[in-house]
Amino acid sequence: MERIKIISKHHCWRTLKGTKTNNFQEYFNQINNGCQLQETIFHLRDAEEMLMDLSNLSSPISRLSSTEIIHIWNELVDYLNINKITSDMGNLVNGYGLDPELALYGTELCELRKNKENILSTILNKGITNKLELIYSRGLDKSVKLKDAPQKTIDLYDEFRYEYSKSINLFSLETCPTLNIENIYQDHYVWDKVFTIAKNKLFIISGGIPLALSYHAKTLNRIS
Repeated sequence: MERIKIISKHHCWRTLKGTKTNNFQEYFNQINNGCQLQETIFHLRDAEEMLMDLSNLSSPISRLSSTEIIHIWNELVDYLNINKITSDMGNLVNGYGLDPELALYGTELCELRKNKENILSTILNKGITNKLELIYSRGLDKSVKLKDAPQKTIDLYDEFRYEYSKSINLFSLETCPTLNIENIYQDHYVWDKVFTIAKNKLFIISGGIPLALSYHAKTLNRIS
């Protein structure tokens, strides 16, 4: 926390000290101590929608042969170069180490998804056919409802939420995506491979929780 000088023009220009923080728990504690909110600033990152990620392919591209995947990638790059992306369609995400990714960003996720569908349908409607079964696809999709998973998997997630809720505030429990998962990844042969790696597995919280639940749903192997 940082102590600062505050002048409130809406309260007869009263001048006093205050606290500046971007930590929610510190804010919550100060409010409980009788402090009053003076100003709120939010920095919101635009919505993102992945067009194609070679490191984690999504359906239906994930079910294509290696040759077809490379062909689709080149077609997509050519399409984006020829049909310059406009601000209405979204903007291309740039960054260090993002060579295997092509993603759009913008202020409205629903519009990005429509644009993605239009772009990919233009490229995929060129005689390309799916060749791999879903269980052998080259990427994972969150296509299974958690409520349809085995009861032991649902119980495991409920146990995780209960233990995690002891150390966070109620607001975070209700809004954190990791604590409100609805979909997990589909059945895939990779879960059997993970099963044989070692007795104990470590899944990092956030992106790792859906993976852990998907692995458990397939193998029912207890995650410690």
